[in-house]
Amino acid sequence: MSGNVMIELEPPPRWMKAKARRIRERIYDLMAVRGAWDAGFTSGLDQLALTCADHLRLIEEMRKAGDASLRIELLQKAAAARNEARNWLAEFNIIPFSQARAAIVDENGYDSLIAEFAKPKKAPAEFKDR
Repeated sequence: MSGNVMIELEPPPRWMKAKARRIRERIYDLMAVRGAWDAGFTSGLDQLALTCADHLRLIEEMRKAGDASLRIELLQKAAAARNEARNWLAEFNIIPFSQARAAIVDENGYDSLIAEFAKPKKAPAEFKDR
């Protein structure tokens, strides 16, 4: 792909939830800016976004669970989703393969990088009337 040609991302599936859509868009934006996006990556990007969103959802459920054995089960599933997502991130050259298993986890249990992708974009500050 030429550095000055922008390939638009196809719309996400209608059933994809907002958090996964944000993740998908943020990762696409990052890849497009780097000139690394190819339309053939769309289905992989969808899977990556869903896996990242799964990690976040499982941590949220784990934090709400009252039963200790359920918390352990959800934490294990969240860790598996985090590992899968980080492998995808390495495949997409977002992180080096050497960092695929080395996640920084915040105080709530979220992978910091995945959580960052899920944050809404900040809107530009509005100009105030003078």
